[in-house]
Parts: sequence; structure tokens; C-alpha cells
Amino acid sequence: MPSYYPVVYIRGYARSAANVEEAFNLPYYGFNLGSTQYRQGLSAEPEMHIFESPVVRLMKDHGYTDAFGDFTDPQGNPMEKTVPKAIWRQTLWIFRYYDLETEMFGGDRPTFPLYAARLLVFLNKVRLACGNPAGFRVNLVAHSMGGLISRCYLQGSGAKVFKDAVTEVKKEGAKEEHLKTVTVNKLFTYGTPHGGIAFRQTLAPVNWVREITGAFREDQFTPAYMRTYLGLAGSKDPRTYKPAGKHAPALDRTFSLVGTNAMDY
Repeated sequence: MPSYYPVVYIRGYARSAANVEEAFNLPYYGFNLGSTQYRQGLSAEPEMHIFESPVVRLMKDHGYTDAFGDFTDPQGNPMEKTVPKAIWRQTLWIFRYYDLETEMFGGDRPTFPLYAARLLVFLNKVRLACGNPAGFRVNLVAHSMGGLISRCYLQGSGAKVFKDAVTEVKKEGAKEEHLKTVTVNKLFTYGTPHGGIAFRQTLAPVNWVREITGAFREDQFTPAYMRTYLGLAGSKDPRTYKPAGKHAPALDRTFSLVGTNAMDY
């Protein structure tokens, strides 16, 4: 029998304020979306091909329970001791980290380390919602930028920028019980630019400004900045996975699904 653990979805980059609002208005941050296509079959009749959303497939194929509503408050925060013991391993959670930046909440766009520190708080709230069971751990499924946020927690937790971010979440109201190290069983990323993004390669003057100023946090994708939150020294390749502790899965328990340019991943 498979060893199930809670799955936490972490979505990717929303560049503009409009993109953030769009993500905010999606119940599952986009992980509820699938696609339908019709193709001509051998008999010349149209055949429907459906790619079901990750949420639907996980619930149908592996019996996972959506945590939203029953186990979360109106803001989507996991509530303590709400998940029955019998199902905690097969619960599905969405880390809605963009909510604080919307017009409703009026927050500023944070750095990736602050997102990672908030992820730490969220994972602890999931742990407490499940009743703090022995052997608790989670599986992270991250798209695009979400993969970098995950790596910041897994391999950059000893970095100064992450420690400063933890201090910041304390100011936001995080308690000590929300800052304990939570073990990640497996990490799955797809479309994540693990090699970084160099914006100067095209439209040099415009992209140089974007990279330096980081108006929409584009600077966080550059190899130089990535090293600061991934715990990598000097000119180390940002694709280097170096777990910061036992809470991070070994390399053979990670999977990176690449996009069109494999060298970026």
C-alpha cells in the first residue's frame, strides 16, 4: 500500500497586479483547471480527450480530500485539530500566498524568502490541523516560481535572507509553534526555472532595468540572487540541489518536469 502524505500545491509567478487578482479569484489557484479537446478518431467521428485538473485526478485516483472549507477558516488558513485522524494523510491543500497582495488586503509584493517563510508557517498550520500526528510530513507540488519558493525552504533555510524573513513573519503574528521545521517527503516541480532567468539576453536596456530594480521581483529569478536564498556560495550553479537538513528530501525524492528549454531546468 502506498505511503500517503498531505499534498500542498504551490502555484507559479503572477507578474502584474491584474495577474495577482486573477489568481486570487481562482478557488484553487489554477490547479482546478483542465482542458478538453476533440480529435478525429479512426471512424472519422470526433473523440473527446480530457485532461482533468491535478485536483480532480488526485481526488478520483487516490482518494484525497479537499481541505478547503471543512478544515480551513474563511481566509483559507488551516484550523487546528479539524482533520479526522483517519484521513490526514490524504488531504489536499493550496498555499494561497498571493492573497495578501490583492486589493482587498493591500500588502506589498514580498521577496521569495518571505514567501518561503510564509510557506513554513502554512506547513505548520497544516500539521496542527492534522492533529500533529507522529511521522507527519508533506509532499510539495510546485509550478514555476513555486519550485523556487520550495527550494528556498528546503535548501536555503540556513541563509541570512531566510532567517530575516522568519523574523518578518513573527512580526506578522506567526507563533513559535508555526516556525518548527516540517519534513517534506517528496518535491515535484514543473516548469520551474531552476537555472535562473537572465533578462538581459534580449531587449537589453529594458530587461537590464527589470533585473536590477526588480519592480515585480524579477530580480529574484537571476542566478546571483538565487544563490542568496538557496544557500549557494560564489558562482555555484543555481541548479545545484543541496538540502539544508533532514527536513529536505534527498535528490532521488525530487522530480523536475521541464519545459521547452531543458537547459533552464
